[in-house]
Amino acid sequence: MRGPALSCEVARRADEEVEVSNFLVVRVERGRAEAVEAWVADWADPQDVAVVPLDDGARVVVVSRDVERSVRREQGTFFRGFAVDAERSLLAVGVDGWLAAPEGTRDDAWSLGGTFAAARWRASAVEVRRDLWGNQSLLRSAGEGWSAACDSMLVLRRLRDAMGERSSADELELLARTALTGIAQTAFGSGTSLREVAFCPSGTAVLLDARGAHAIERPVTALLGGPTTDYRSTMRAAARGIAGEVAAVLGLEGSTPRLRISGGQDSRVVLAAVLALEGARRPELVVQDQAEVHRGDARVAQSLADRFGMALRTIAPDDVDYTGQLELWLATLAGTYDGFGIDADTDVDGVFGISGIGAETYKGNFGWRSWWQLRDDLDLPLQLELAFVEQTDRALAAVGVRAEADDATESHYLAHRAGVHCGAGYVGLSPLTSNPLQRADLVRLGRAAWSDDPALPGDPRPRIGHPLMVADLAALLSPEAASHAYERDVGVDRDVVEQRLGVLGGPVAVDDAAFDVIGSPADVPLGPSSLAMRLAAAEAPGAFTIDSAESLGRRGLDRLAAEPVRDRYLEVLENARWRTGERGLPLMFAGQSPARFASLALLG
Repeated sequence: MRGPALSCEVARRADEEVEVSNFLVVRVERGRAEAVEAWVADWADPQDVAVVPLDDGARVVVVSRDVERSVRREQGTFFRGFAVDAERSLLAVGVDGWLAAPEGTRDDAWSLGGTFAAARWRASAVEVRRDLWGNQSLLRSAGEGWSAACDSMLVLRRLRDAMGERSSADELELLARTALTGIAQTAFGSGTSLREVAFCPSGTAVLLDARGAHAIERPVTALLGGPTTDYRSTMRAAARGIAGEVAAVLGLEGSTPRLRISGGQDSRVVLAAVLALEGARRPELVVQDQAEVHRGDARVAQSLADRFGMALRTIAPDDVDYTGQLELWLATLAGTYDGFGIDADTDVDGVFGISGIGAETYKGNFGWRSWWQLRDDLDLPLQLELAFVEQTDRALAAVGVRAEADDATESHYLAHRAGVHCGAGYVGLSPLTSNPLQRADLVRLGRAAWSDDPALPGDPRPRIGHPLMVADLAALLSPEAASHAYERDVGVDRDVVEQRLGVLGGPVAVDDAAFDVIGSPADVPLGPSSLAMRLAAAEAPGAFTIDSAESLGRRGLDRLAAEPVRDRYLEVLENARWRTGERGLPLMFAGQSPARFASLALLG
């Protein structure tokens, strides 16, 4: 018998509006296949399930919305989303676009941008990959006779329950995650709140075989290391590449391009690329204005729209219906990201998004500090600091970085947080959002040691990475956009832009920069996996309120054996209630604490 029916509102969203990007890939031995398939049949719609025989009687079970649209059985392939090959200047969209891409592209999936999940099965093994940046989350787990990769901790937890497998709390990881810092918003390394479920940092794929679920690690810090050319040449090529990816999205037939704009520097680069592409279709601009923190962004976005004659949609509090928000979060982000992600009622049907996220990986978000310096600045209580240090030092070692290195903070962000933080803003609804500022050449440049190159912006520092890199990109594409007012003073005005262009050789030409596109967005299913949404609905999370978030978390609170860990989570709850109460913040924008406490539900 199928799992609990969705509520009327959730069912309407599942069938018509909310597009949750969920996938589950299970490799199962003959003797346990019936149990896996029965569990999936109880919870998922038949059209969301594909079962493919492997050698020796094993099977691969793939669960995803309208799954056959993303599976090609003869080629042994599942692909959902789109891949960006910046080296070959192309986008491969959907499974047919992926299979039609050059062999060199498909064989080098390690280095591809975009947002995608891909699986390939040969003989009796399955390899599961995703984009280089980790925008598409990836977790792994295994039990007797089965192994799985998925983007949802809830799905893996309930699969373990169905297979009679133990799931135990990792209280050291849980304690470390109570640090009230953005670094603790995502997994520190491969650990999660459950010992039996592992998170896959960027640069990690998963091999499912008869022995279990194994991480195939090629650290992103190594992938994005290596030599670079001079600053001027790299920046000019990168600016042209950014415009090329944006041009490809603007030229997609049957899709509406939508750019999420803010008052900051990063999305300004994307807007500058749009303006540089004379004659190209203009995207719809969208800005959040749902809380006080958004006021400055909304004001600057309106001035940009007025100045450049573009349509702007401002999302106000009354424009959003948060019914079903907790179900969406449980199905997608719970346990991997302490935040509620994207608004559950965002309309993404027929939309290909564009965002300015990505520059954080090279502009020096943490100031190129050692991990020891960061740790001192956090000033954590001793017991929490010990847990924090153990988990984070292990995560740094896994990507070949020493805690005392001057790039330790930026390396940790690149490997363990950047992709999840980026994807949290859209993957819950659709994989189809382009992040053209995610560029390997810029990461390599930002991580390079300071030199005597006369084109470098700013004062000497250990590494080249600096926010002025972002200002240079915008200036190279549209001096007028680059010098327009920002939400706060970023040290960039018309004089600075002119001076930098004199150093960089003037604006870049982008007339023929557009990337090639193989495949179509229409071939990418956008609906939710019925499996994930039914499992989330069965948790009965309630309305999108702090009371409901607390109720969810209390289901797992008593599963914590160590009193200090329970006490820390009660402090997290207190912080969450202070944010939504005394500070008056809407739950959606109340920081990490509400979701962090609610994620304890995964322990129950």
